[in-house]
Amino acid sequence: MPRGDRRNRQLREAARGRILDGSVAAFAEKGFRAASMDDVARAAGVSKGLAYFYFRSKEALLACVLEERIAHLFDVVRGLDPHAPARERLTQLVGALFSRVIREPELFRLHLSLTLERSLSGVATRSLRRVARSHDTYLAAVRDLCADLGSADPDLDALLLRSALLGVFLRYVRAIEDVPLDRLCSRLLELFGGPARMPTRAAARKSRRS
Repeated sequence: MPRGDRRNRQLREAARGRILDGSVAAFAEKGFRAASMDDVARAAGVSKGLAYFYFRSKEALLACVLEERIAHLFDVVRGLDPHAPARERLTQLVGALFSRVIREPELFRLHLSLTLERSLSGVATRSLRRVARSHDTYLAAVRDLCADLGSADPDLDALLLRSALLGVFLRYVRAIEDVPLDRLCSRLLELFGGPARMPTRAAARKSRRS
């Protein structure tokens, strides 16, 4: 491919990515129904015309956000080592989830808002099914992990673990109080995995320096 064509493709991909990022920010702040394409363009730092050039409607934009961003929130389970002990897999799972929410709080906040926005019925149906399949894979992985940890009722304990994680993440993304993520992470691992510990971010930084 000629250098000019390759550069143009890179610029188009970058612009499209900025619009997706802007939509996540705008939809998370105002909700999908209340946010406008003006809000998306403003958050993305592009013109509304350019936003419409890449996405013919707000619904089409939401479909891409669901497919390309939100569905991948739950892909963390694919990174678990199936041969590792259950406690180690729990540490991997909790660590990956915490890292994802810290890195992309707006995406998680948008996911939460969409689950509560009942008016989405009929919008991006296929994309919503894609998110649901990804979420179902995540639910099954957490349930199997609880069973491997020796739970007498893995369905109930998986629900409890997911509820605890959801509560921690909700407090964090609302940003209305100081949330001690390192301590909460370690405490969750104590409660659900026994004496195993997850290295804190401070410990990880110290390890990288040594």
